[in-house]
Amino acid sequence: MEEEQLILVFDLSGDNWTVRKKIWRELQESGSKLAYRSHWTLPLNERNVIEFKRICEEIRKFGGKAEVIKGVKVV
Repeated sequence: MEEEQLILVFDLSGDNWTVRKKIWRELQESGSKLAYRSHWTLPLNERNVIEFKRICEEIRKFGGKAEVIKGVKVV
């Protein structure tokens, strides 16, 4: 069985490239993997939950939408 993952899904206006680049760097530094466009994953653990929550808050601060989902890859 696959390990549980955290999935960060977000939508951030493409108008502000400075903010988009900042978020991209934060995701890279956290060790997140880009699964699909604006879908990033990390293994489920307390440190990663805190990291994704922080990044969600950052995205929302700049007018974006973000959520973190816990799941297991099925296919």
